[in-house]
Amino acid sequence: MVDRPHSSGNTWSPLATKVWTTKSARFNATRRLNAQYRTSAQALAFLSIYLIVLQCWLALDTGADSAHDDIVWSLLSIGMALVILVLGLLEQNKQYRVRADRLMRSAMELNELTDRIAADEKAESEDGWLEERTKEYHAILKRTAENHEDIDYEMLKTQSNDFDLKKREVAVIKIRYWLRTYAWYAAVVAPLLVVWLRL
Repeated sequence: MVDRPHSSGNTWSPLATKVWTTKSARFNATRRLNAQYRTSAQALAFLSIYLIVLQCWLALDTGADSAHDDIVWSLLSIGMALVILVLGLLEQNKQYRVRADRLMRSAMELNELTDRIAADEKAESEDGWLEERTKEYHAILKRTAENHEDIDYEMLKTQSNDFDLKKREVAVIKIRYWLRTYAWYAAVVAPLLVVWLRL
């Protein structure tokens, strides 16, 4: 579970909580983007394998009864090649690894800021440190063009006891997270797998 920072006083707790929330959501975003990168690569690999197998199958004697069958399979092969090409371009443009790296660096900076806030509070630093740490927080956000998504914050709620969610709410969030991260690729690959197994 993810622990929310607490203080013996109330001066810095709101800022520390804000930093903690952003940091944790961005760590979640990093994990999600890396998962999407792996799933995307696997989906494209499976599609490529299907296309290669189909091409090999067409090169052999398929037992087709008419030229119409050959045309259908040839069109299917061309269609799959176009799908792989378009999906590959679209997925490459999403830059999962680059975005994940940006958010990871931002989360690490926010983690260090959390430690500095805790040290200031413990040492009972002079007036002005809260404003300084707030400026640091906003500077970190400005340095990172990428931002986490709502689902990353929602996942944080399932990872901390501070939000006191019901089991049903936790389940709904995790299902939404899975759909957001994996469902699209499963929808692309699964039908082709079913067709291939039925051949």
